[in-house]
Amino acid sequence: MSNELVRLMLEVRSALLVTVGMTLAAYLILLLCIRRLQVQGRGTRLAGLFVGLGGRSMLHLGFAWLKFAFFASCLLLAQPVMLTHYLLLGVLTVGALLVGFSLKAMLTEIVGGGLLIAGLAVCTTLLQYLRQIRYDKTILAAYWMLSVFLILCAAVVLMREVIAVSGERKDFDESGESE
Repeated sequence: MSNELVRLMLEVRSALLVTVGMTLAAYLILLLCIRRLQVQGRGTRLAGLFVGLGGRSMLHLGFAWLKFAFFASCLLLAQPVMLTHYLLLGVLTVGALLVGFSLKAMLTEIVGGGLLIAGLAVCTTLLQYLRQIRYDKTILAAYWMLSVFLILCAAVVLMREVIAVSGERKDFDESGESE
């Protein structure tokens, strides 16, 4: 059992490493924004995303970010996606649904996630065609255009989740006390 788990993790290691790198970069950007907080600055708005959120909401945002970063890293690495990649995306999706369960979120995940996974499958098919049948610059350009489109779609899904979670924020009065 543990050997099988190690083998599965080795299949997705490059995508996981890129995901960790993207997460660390996002953390550093957020940290820099918080250090240079100004009353009306961009950093204040970015850091304000997390003010007043409960633990479940922050966990939901974490799952949403990891799902986006892993999806983008799968496309950016331009490697054929295997069953293990789909399973990990499924685990992240189920985790996000369990933490922030609602019927609307479930329908959005099923439709949006299904379309993104279908796009990932098409990208994998294009890559396999390029590697096994014939290398063509036109198909490579189609792969990259589709990848950029899918990453933008995933970013929109991420922003919708951020907006939905932001609606769960607790209100604060002027002294910073929770009402």
